[in-house]
Amino acid sequence: MSRILLLIILLTIPLTSLAALFSTEEWVSMYLSPCPKTPDNRVCFDKTKRNFGRMLKYKKLLFGYLEEYNLPMWLATICVIESECYKKALSKSKTGRVLAVGLMQIAPVNLKYYLRREWSGFNYNYIGTPKLKHAISKGMDPEVNVEIACKILRHLYDKYGHDQHETVTRAYNAGETRINKALKVIGKPLKDETLNYFFQLMALQILIDGYDVYFSD
Repeated sequence: MSRILLLIILLTIPLTSLAALFSTEEWVSMYLSPCPKTPDNRVCFDKTKRNFGRMLKYKKLLFGYLEEYNLPMWLATICVIESECYKKALSKSKTGRVLAVGLMQIAPVNLKYYLRREWSGFNYNYIGTPKLKHAISKGMDPEVNVEIACKILRHLYDKYGHDQHETVTRAYNAGETRINKALKVIGKPLKDETLNYFFQLMALQILIDGYDVYFSD
């Protein structure tokens, strides 16, 4: 099967249904391709342009916290993949359980963990673990959401290494437990979504760097 035919087939199904690994260059091509009729496919030209427009609303917030936590600026594009830069995005299981919240799609367990402490002066004050409903509500606040995401990313870089971008971003997507097992070659293999994650981020950065060329009217 030719690569062009394969790409056409892939573009007719949702991203969540993809079962293949792609290079950064292939992700660029997919992000620039015409949007298929399938409504939940985020990887196409019109939706990419729209999502970058949404991202611009939070540019100062994203870059501000990334700089504060000494993180690469290209991590700002996480919100494009995770929520299409929609601050009230909620991911739920089939049973209705909330799995991730807000711009950077923070898991409720992480929201509850990081919201336990409140910054005051030169100290963190323990304020108790918030109830799930309160944590989810706070996670919809873009500032809270982005800062917690940056705290998580800072922790992951400190744990895995400052040059371990693929491992860090995959851990952000799949969780530390799964990545630790994968690194030890135990447990279930990582999902294609996780293995593609870093290359998607790199593709989005290429598109941002060349925005005027790719998206000018």
